[in-house]
Amino acid sequence: MLIKVEAMKKQAGFTLIEIMVALTVGLIVVSATIAVYIATIRSSADTVRSTRLNHDLDSVIALISNDLRRAGYWGGAIGGSDATENPYTVISGGTTTANFAPTNVTVMNFTDDDGTVRTNGCILYSYDADGDGHYDDDASGAFNSGDDTNEFYGFRFNVSSTGAGVIEIRKTGTTTADCTEGDWETLNVTDGGEAVEITNLTFTDTSKCLNVSDASPCVTTAPGAGDKVAISRDINVSLVANSLIDDSVTKTLNSNIKIRNDRHYRIP
Repeated sequence: MLIKVEAMKKQAGFTLIEIMVALTVGLIVVSATIAVYIATIRSSADTVRSTRLNHDLDSVIALISNDLRRAGYWGGAIGGSDATENPYTVISGGTTTANFAPTNVTVMNFTDDDGTVRTNGCILYSYDADGDGHYDDDASGAFNSGDDTNEFYGFRFNVSSTGAGVIEIRKTGTTTADCTEGDWETLNVTDGGEAVEITNLTFTDTSKCLNVSDASPCVTTAPGAGDKVAISRDINVSLVANSLIDDSVTKTLNSNIKIRNDRHYRIP
């Protein structure tokens, strides 16, 4: 019996050079894919941080604006009342009903806990929170213990000795002439994973005199003793912050705040 044996065909394979070229091309493709993925993740993270920063700063500005607009509100402003008698927009300090302790909006410098002078880094103001017509419980004009200390408000930028920048809000006080007086509380947190750090906060008084052509604070010879003066009060707030995770993500927010209550007073 004859058996026909067919010769086996030789299998063709890849050469070493072809394998190395294929691996190189594969590595390039994988590296490009990973690079695109990382760039996408990084861009998304930056977008999230920027959005968080915008949201937090908008919230802070809204809080400052909404409260500051109330400055000078007086529960005694009823029909027939004299606006110059508003104890929350007085011209000078004193202890009589005709010349109350300072309550007007005041922008001033503040020396932070780190020892740095923050120019225009503090604003103080007051308004009739309980609507009783005065900040003094017995309406004597003299500020005594138990009076409405919660009707003196303010915001200031402070930097602690550790270098953390914070916004502080005033809870109680007795005057708008001293930014270190009263009870202050930190508004934002810069540790424990907080994503936003405040780096600066300044206030600029851009108020205008309504009954003379000169700008506020009506430094002109036109009004004389006994004359009434009216001031339209505007405050510009500038807030600067960055992401605590990535300090390259920064934002500066400016807001011009129109105080609803004009200031009326009589030149003494």
